[in-house]
Amino acid sequence: MLELGTCLGSGGDYLLSGAPKGTFYMGLEGSASLADWTQRRLQWHVDAGSDVHIQTGPFERTLPALIASKTTFDVVFLDGCHEGQVLLGQWREIQPLLSPDFIVVVDDIRWSKDMHAAWLELCSEPQVAALDVFRMGILIPNRKSGPSSEAVRVAWHQRA
Repeated sequence: MLELGTCLGSGGDYLLSGAPKGTFYMGLEGSASLADWTQRRLQWHVDAGSDVHIQTGPFERTLPALIASKTTFDVVFLDGCHEGQVLLGQWREIQPLLSPDFIVVVDDIRWSKDMHAAWLELCSEPQVAALDVFRMGILIPNRKSGPSSEAVRVAWHQRA
C-alpha cells in the first residue's frame, strides 16, 4: 500500500486494519510532525506484523526515490496535495508502480474546481474504470476494450 499524504495516520490505520498480516505500507508525508504522529498511530500494525514505513519530505523528493525503487503497489491512496495539476502529475508518476490489479483512491475530488477538473480528466483515461463516490474517486484497471468500456466508465461516473 502507498499513501501520499498521511496527515494523522487515519487513512493508513483504516487501510491496514483491513489488510492481511505482513502487509507492506509506505506513507509519504511532507510534515515531520505529522509523519511522527502517523508512525506512532500505526505502531500497533507494526506490532501485529505489518511492514510500515514513513518517508518525510516534499513529494518532489520522496516520490522519485520511491519510483526508483520499483516497488509495486496494489492499493494507492492519493491525499497529499489538493491541486489538480499536481494530482495529474502524481498519477503519471505512480503508474509504473501499480500492480496489474491496482486500486487507486483519490481523496477530495471536489475540494476545488481544479481538483474536480483533474478528476474528470482521470476518468476519461481509457486504461481505467472510474467510480465517483462524491468525496472520493476510485480508479481500477479497465479490463474491457471497445465501445462497451466507454459506456461502463461513463455509467460509473454518472451514477455518483
